[in-house]
Amino acid sequence: MPGCPPHLCRGPIEPTNPEIAAFYARLLQVLKTSAFRDGAWSQIQPQPAWSGNWTADGFVAYAWAGNDGSRHVVVVNYAGNQAQCRLPLPFSELRGKQVRLTEMMGTEVYDRDGTELIDYGLHIDHAPRHFNVFELQAN
Repeated sequence: MPGCPPHLCRGPIEPTNPEIAAFYARLLQVLKTSAFRDGAWSQIQPQPAWSGNWTADGFVAYAWAGNDGSRHVVVVNYAGNQAQCRLPLPFSELRGKQVRLTEMMGTEVYDRDGTELIDYGLHIDHAPRHFNVFELQAN
């Protein structure tokens, strides 16, 4: 329609990108987790993975502690380069326990020592603009 204000006009019909649709379907499922809605949020300050490694500056990371005892960590490499960091986790109750980290947006599963996760941090090595959404479970 000529003269139609842009916010009232319809855009072209475009085919659905199945990869993008699957990503958002999974993300919406993850966001239904109660910890992300009702849990206690905290920011994690990424630390250099080793002395002199400046790439930790490209990360943002957050933790959620759910009222039901669930624990989650989200980490994103916003940089346009491969980057590494360590994330000291704020969950002191994991000390002395084995911790399973399950990638909620993918299929990866990692088993780590809880004391190491608190004292030294979770080691992250990400490609540019890569992310993780981890659920943590103590064994």
